[in-house]
Amino acid sequence: MEALLTVRAEPATAGPPAPGTRFSALDSWRGIAALLVALFHLDALGHFYGIAFLRNSHLFVDFFFVLSGFVISYSSYARLTDSRALLPFMIKRFGRVWPLHAVMLAAFVAFPLAEWTACDMTKLCGTSWPLNPQRDNLGTYVSNLFLVQALGIYDNMSWNWPSWSVSTEFWTYLFFAVTAITFRALLVPLGMVIVAASALVIFLFAPSYTAFSYSYLRCVVGFFSGFLIFRLYVSGRLPLWRFGTALEALSVVLMIAFVSLVGTSNGAFAAPLVFGLCVYVFAHESGWISRLLTTAPFLKLGEWSYSIYMIHAFILIVILRLVSAIEKVVGQPIRIDIGHPPKLYYYHDKYLMDAMALLYVVTVIAVARFAYHRLEAPARDYFNGLAQSFSGSTDIRARKASTEEAVTSLRNASLDAVEGRRGGHRES
Repeated sequence: MEALLTVRAEPATAGPPAPGTRFSALDSWRGIAALLVALFHLDALGHFYGIAFLRNSHLFVDFFFVLSGFVISYSSYARLTDSRALLPFMIKRFGRVWPLHAVMLAAFVAFPLAEWTACDMTKLCGTSWPLNPQRDNLGTYVSNLFLVQALGIYDNMSWNWPSWSVSTEFWTYLFFAVTAITFRALLVPLGMVIVAASALVIFLFAPSYTAFSYSYLRCVVGFFSGFLIFRLYVSGRLPLWRFGTALEALSVVLMIAFVSLVGTSNGAFAAPLVFGLCVYVFAHESGWISRLLTTAPFLKLGEWSYSIYMIHAFILIVILRLVSAIEKVVGQPIRIDIGHPPKLYYYHDKYLMDAMALLYVVTVIAVARFAYHRLEAPARDYFNGLAQSFSGSTDIRARKASTEEAVTSLRNASLDAVEGRRGGHRES
């Protein structure tokens, strides 16, 4: 998942931020979405468990895909001018996603070893070890290490299961960069063809839009949809910032309704469109919801979003093993069998399970904060520096191209504003 740029809030009358600014509201949305995915994976039967919006929050992975396409296009499109820009681009992307991914993979091996040692000493081993040797084995570990586990090689997720989306995104980065360099003048119509063709393949051959075997194409659809939203955004042709608060409120309602009603049905094909609209609206940061999202708590949540996404599955494994051991000690089940999912945490009453969910969220955020500052950010900075050393003259051409695009975008925005004022004078 791609780290988002952060943006200053702009006045409602100022229009879209100029190129080079940062997208804080979208970053905050990414943090919220990461927490929703983490809560989706927690099978605790509290008061909120059965809410359709939460049960279908796995769809926010598509939000990540669209958002990554938008942000990476915004930050890197001007640099992808020839083949010499490819290596620095991929080094940055590698440094952004792989180090934390590799550490979490190691944790998924180290934890059972530590538990076996503790079990031997305490005799409090739990039951129902969650890792399946048929799925979590040496072969799938190597595929996870090289980020190819979700490219159609396997039918199921393995090890740190949320990392399947990182696998698809990493290779989509490469596909996008090569396409942008090779077919730059045709990238908008070609992007439309790529989105349509990929979605059509999923529709014709996959059992559902969210089928794991077609995860890569699902990512391609979302990412290139994000690129098309980026091109629309920089064109300045739709001055939606003039109706900021109303459009932001409608976007939130649309997003909640869509996620609540669609689930895994064929309606999920509309996810890139729905999330793309939301990204476009909140990229303008012109309403009161954006102003709320650019406050410090939400900004921090966005900053830690990738760590939240990558570490929450490991925390769920630790919780499961602790609960399993506690069940053995107290002689009472803390999980109930409802068929699917196989087990739900439930003990005493739903309020206790609500407290468990709250403790889980707090723990995930705290560990994510630690992982971000101790691993994610330092690794990102190191690889960014490494990429810079390979950039050479590419940066000069990139700055020139970026300046030209900035001037064009600002000129278009200024013309729109002038036309708007003229139209207002005519109406009055």
